[in-house]
Amino acid sequence: MNSKPAPSLSRAVLWLFGLGLGGAGVAIGIAAAFFPTRADLVGVFLTAIGLFRTMGRLLDDNRRAIWEDGVSAYRANGRLAAGMLGLFFGILTAYLLLSLSVSGPTRQKLLGFQLERYGSRYSLVTDIQFGAFGDLLEHNGIVLCVFLLLGFLYQEGGTMLILAWNASIWGSVFGYLIGNQRHADAFEAIRYGLRTMAVLFPHLAAEGIAYILAALAGIFAVRGLLRHPFGSDRQARVLRAVAALVAVAALALALGAWIESTATPWLVRRIVPEPLLPRPF
Repeated sequence: MNSKPAPSLSRAVLWLFGLGLGGAGVAIGIAAAFFPTRADLVGVFLTAIGLFRTMGRLLDDNRRAIWEDGVSAYRANGRLAAGMLGLFFGILTAYLLLSLSVSGPTRQKLLGFQLERYGSRYSLVTDIQFGAFGDLLEHNGIVLCVFLLLGFLYQEGGTMLILAWNASIWGSVFGYLIGNQRHADAFEAIRYGLRTMAVLFPHLAAEGIAYILAALAGIFAVRGLLRHPFGSDRQARVLRAVAALVAVAALALALGAWIESTATPWLVRRIVPEPLLPRPF
């Protein structure tokens, strides 16, 4: 039995958010100092390496909660997913702040790969052409399968790497889209930034939940197959949980695709103000 109670969920998620933010910040600094020509990629790998043990501890806590403390799988897995979201948004915030604070050649050096898709096509959120539901579902479904496969093959290592990679992309893009707008004053800049994040956050959150649940399904699947006797009650319980995680992940992915294809363009038109001249890149 545990000798001390688990911290509240909100405190645990906030702590993990801080770890993600700090870990990514340190990794970006090391990458920029020692690998300046490939800092955009090296920073992501160093972030994943630095937070690898944290992910492992989250998974160990989840296992103890279910098998030793008798916590329901629904509650324990929900707590685990929330913790992973905390790490995700901590890393995202680090890259958001970096993207807002640099420009020109420095931005290209530190975030070139993350911004490769957007740098030549979009300058502002109002420029983005959001895809159709079917196209988004197909593309995001492939990403979901990658999360599932990496979770199965590499467990916490693969999950942490792709989690850091996706967070780096979204954080960089957020900062890029916000920073390209020229504002009359600081208040207007903050308002525009909050509105930009508000219209993009709903589908990002749905997709993030879907990808995290898929990664957990892959991790639980391989551990259930390797750690429990074939045909045992424990193995059957784990595989049922895997099936439930995949089903919920698919629903979250479909919801995210619907939000991005339908609700997000409407929100952009209604919430984001007409742009002034974009700031030079």
